[in-house]
Amino acid sequence: MPWTDYQVPDDLAWGSLMENDSWNGMIGLIVRNEVHIAVSEFTMTALRATVVDFSVPLINTKNCVLILQDSGENNMLWTRFLDVFSFRLWVMVLFANLVMTVFLKMVNRVKLWCAGRIPTESPDAHFAVYVLGMLCMQGVSMKTQFSSQRMLYLIAQLTAVTVYTAYSAVLISFLTIQKAVLPFNSLRELIDIGTYKLGVLANSGQLNAFNTATDPLMKEVYTKLIALEKDTLPPTIEAGMQRICDRPKYAFMTSLDVVLGLLDTITCKLTSVLGASIPESLAMSIQQRSPYRALFNYNLNELFRNGILKELRAKEWPTELPGGSIPWTSVSFKDVYPIVIILGTGTVAATFLLFLEMLIRYSQPGYGLGGPGRPDERNGSEAHSASYKIEYRVFPGVKGGQSVVPTTPPHSSA
Repeated sequence: MPWTDYQVPDDLAWGSLMENDSWNGMIGLIVRNEVHIAVSEFTMTALRATVVDFSVPLINTKNCVLILQDSGENNMLWTRFLDVFSFRLWVMVLFANLVMTVFLKMVNRVKLWCAGRIPTESPDAHFAVYVLGMLCMQGVSMKTQFSSQRMLYLIAQLTAVTVYTAYSAVLISFLTIQKAVLPFNSLRELIDIGTYKLGVLANSGQLNAFNTATDPLMKEVYTKLIALEKDTLPPTIEAGMQRICDRPKYAFMTSLDVVLGLLDTITCKLTSVLGASIPESLAMSIQQRSPYRALFNYNLNELFRNGILKELRAKEWPTELPGGSIPWTSVSFKDVYPIVIILGTGTVAATFLLFLEMLIRYSQPGYGLGGPGRPDERNGSEAHSASYKIEYRVFPGVKGGQSVVPTTPPHSSA
């Protein structure tokens, strides 16, 4: 079948319904009987179906929102080291530490009550420090002959090892696997955040999908995000994609499969918000009741059945946005900023407290710049005239007990 006439619309548009109820672009050429078929990827809409026919669908895709891909170079997430565990898991870890501390105190008190003697081990308050130290993989220097306490220490150590290894493994994954955090995940969220502008292709089916919509959400998207710039909408898909690169907080909605073939024409990396997408089918537009429609559909179906269209698409057309997700990356210094800042702040604070304690201590009477002296060096003969009373208490049931009060000072010579 010979073709003798090719036309390009003056407005270079696909075609949309204007306010005067006329059609522009390639759809307008078909409606005015100036051409028989428009060879391009047209979105099949109910509005367009009232004035033109469509071939069999060429591509089933999504009309999705595109935004600038976040490089993450300026992101320093302080909560990243807490996000490793969920809030409930952190609560369980703290609760386990509390329970372990209480049990250690109880066992220690019962042990001493049964022995009937004054505590010779660390005060009860130190058990919380012991449990916290075990969680930080610190050993316990405390000795005990009671199996109950040994069992509790063993359980605390095993719990600490499990939590520590699990935290370390997940933290490494958090730092090395980059996951993009999208500013919104739906059209509703896009409206609510209020910082983005949304663009669609000028004189297109996507524009008619919003400005002639009956759905309240679609109407709200058009009124709040599109209508204010309806006269300056991008004339081509490439221009809309480049506008994402040039303008901050700008989103562009178009057919995802069409975008995949145009990524080399723009100067930045894009990512898609699939949660804010609408399923659509792309096809060629034909005059209504055209005798050529059956011929086109027959040949297109033959190309589908033979796998030729699938093979051509696999070779010539990308199937996903490159660089949309990075499987892993090396951990850089910015990833551990919070830890470095915490360590540095702790070191400075500890040094300040050290000097403050030394200043307070040396300001007391009897202390010089050389440090505290021995009691006999500071007080002279007072050390020899002082008496020290050490009382050994004996509990009932202990054989041969008596109170002894020595009168010889520890520093006097025999």
